[in-house]
Amino acid sequence: MLNVSPLIAQNNPDPQVCNDPPDVFLEAPEEEAFNLLKATLPLMSPQEQEEAIWKYFMGDLQRLSRYELQRNLRDMFRFSKEVAGLDVYKTLIGRVLDLTPPDPKSDQDGYQRTLSMRTIAIGEAKNYEEFYPRLKTHLETYQPKELSLFLSATEMNEVRALLVAVSRDPNSSFIARDILEEKYTGPSIFYAGRDEKIKDLKEKEKVFLDEANEFFRKAKESNNPKQRLALNMEGNAAQHKARLLEMEHENFARQNEMFKRSFQAHLKVSHFSSDIVESLGHDASQKAYVENYLTHENPSYRVGAIRGLAHHPQNWSKLRGYLDDKDSNIQRVSVLALKNDEDAWPKIVGHLNHEDPNVKEAVTSAFYETSLKSEMYPYFKPMLQASFRQKDSFDADRQRWMVYQRVRSVTENWDALSDTQKSEFRSIAKELKPVVQGNDVILRLLQQTLNKTQEN
Repeated sequence: MLNVSPLIAQNNPDPQVCNDPPDVFLEAPEEEAFNLLKATLPLMSPQEQEEAIWKYFMGDLQRLSRYELQRNLRDMFRFSKEVAGLDVYKTLIGRVLDLTPPDPKSDQDGYQRTLSMRTIAIGEAKNYEEFYPRLKTHLETYQPKELSLFLSATEMNEVRALLVAVSRDPNSSFIARDILEEKYTGPSIFYAGRDEKIKDLKEKEKVFLDEANEFFRKAKESNNPKQRLALNMEGNAAQHKARLLEMEHENFARQNEMFKRSFQAHLKVSHFSSDIVESLGHDASQKAYVENYLTHENPSYRVGAIRGLAHHPQNWSKLRGYLDDKDSNIQRVSVLALKNDEDAWPKIVGHLNHEDPNVKEAVTSAFYETSLKSEMYPYFKPMLQASFRQKDSFDADRQRWMVYQRVRSVTENWDALSDTQKSEFRSIAKELKPVVQGNDVILRLLQQTLNKTQEN
């Protein structure tokens, strides 16, 4: 039986989940388990697929370092999206979003690990509108738990991811504008507890002030010196109590101000600002506002503007000019942003000979990511060969996965290829197979897929 970690057990309401047949994947050697998983997935129901994939990639969370945990989670999302399909992939995203972290006072590491998992899932969920209401609720009900006056680093990472995701919804794009204009101070729940205390203390303060004023009024009207003295003393006592309450609610107000300043300071991060500009660009009504950032002195804002505006095909013609920008990073970003623009590809392919290896990598990445299909076949051979000549690039999981996706798309439609096309691809496969070695999940998938070209 699978030894399930407390993190899985606490977030899994059904104890039978731990005893489902897919446990066999964790009892076999790694390569055998992976092959078994891939071979049996088509025979399973969507729910069984979800459990099998979860247990293969995330089944022993306690033994994983935080780095391994994050890597496995990203691999799980990539694998489920590509092999099991969008429905299972989205279900797994939701599963991670629903994880409830332990109390940081008793298990700080478990708390931070769970938040880091949810942050990665938010990054996946932001691409799908059906998650927006859920993410918005998560943001509006977010409760910091590690520190009393500030968000911890792990919490801040999750909140920033939520802000980027929620701002993509046109109904919430005002959040992105408020952030860029330094007006956003976080969801009201961050301040609700102290605001409630301030309100309560002010009400109590008013009661004592009213009492003090009444005592002073009576003292002023009294002709009896002793009574006047006593009334003034009562008034001073009530006034003192009011002052103590005033000091208390002023302290809570200062705490709110400290939290606000700290929160806003942590929003002034270049990569986050870039992502926020990009999210705002998803709202077509904000086009003119986002275009202002195309000439911003901070390149990060320019990057965000290009990516955001590229979300709408009507902006592609204007963005093509950035493929020749003097800043090679802007060229790199433009290549990826315009990957689905057929008219941009003649210029994109020209960057295969760029002196900056990052721009060359962007060209191959764009080729693997594009939604264009038959339009790309003329570029297939030089692009695939170019990606494997960039050995540094090939070391990246992301690049390997895109290589696999493109190769798989060819082998799945193998029968539709002409004999000449099959011959060309076999020659490419022979050239690539010696490079594709190792125990990495994606490498094994790619090796198996390339082998099919020799079998058919």
